[in-house]
Amino acid sequence: VTTKNTFDFFNDNASGVPVKILDKSNNFTYKENVNAGYVNYQRQLNEKWSLQAGVRAEQTNSDGNLTRADGTVQADNRVKKSYLNLFPSAAVTWVVDKKNSLNLTFSRRIDRPTYQDLNPFENKLDELTYEEGNAFLRPQYTNSVELTHTFMGFINTTAGYSHVKDYATQVTDTTGNATYIQQQNLATQQIISFNIGAPLPIKKWWNGYANIYYNYQMFDGAVGGKGVKLNISSYGAYMQ
Repeated sequence: VTTKNTFDFFNDNASGVPVKILDKSNNFTYKENVNAGYVNYQRQLNEKWSLQAGVRAEQTNSDGNLTRADGTVQADNRVKKSYLNLFPSAAVTWVVDKKNSLNLTFSRRIDRPTYQDLNPFENKLDELTYEEGNAFLRPQYTNSVELTHTFMGFINTTAGYSHVKDYATQVTDTTGNATYIQQQNLATQQIISFNIGAPLPIKKWWNGYANIYYNYQMFDGAVGGKGVKLNISSYGAYMQ
């Protein structure tokens, strides 16, 4: 994938001819190539037990190149990366009896930063505030484990745990007299979750679905050299 973004900034003068503002204009080209392969194994062990396991390999090559219209060369004008990741997954299902079954799953995934977040150019929002991309922003990786209980084939209750490495979020910080906004890898995130959902057969011609959930998130990281520990709980319900 190749993405190119041209941002040109102009001022109108008295003659009505736009004048390009060089220190606010830039071109940013981002190239990303992901090569992947996977293998998967599935087997019914007996009447009650079944197994599925697999692994996916991904080789990522990226190249971000910033060209400023004013010719200024920044240390992060060009950043090239190349990395290999393995993403295993597994699931074990146990049919306890006619009414109950249990399913245990494990998965690992990657969330790559967008090219907008990688563009290191400083975009001025006002005289004292600007936003800036982070050419060194790393992908975040999530390992998840979930245990699901199914009752009567339609009521699903799930308990899960997720661990996120290099959690990325938007940060507001200061430098000198200015305030800047930037995506940064801040913390380790852990999530404990609980979820229960089931269809609602109201009438032959009228069906519904109900779901309730609870999440508890734990963050452990640093902002501007200062440690941050934050725990957040959330809950909600959904009905259709």
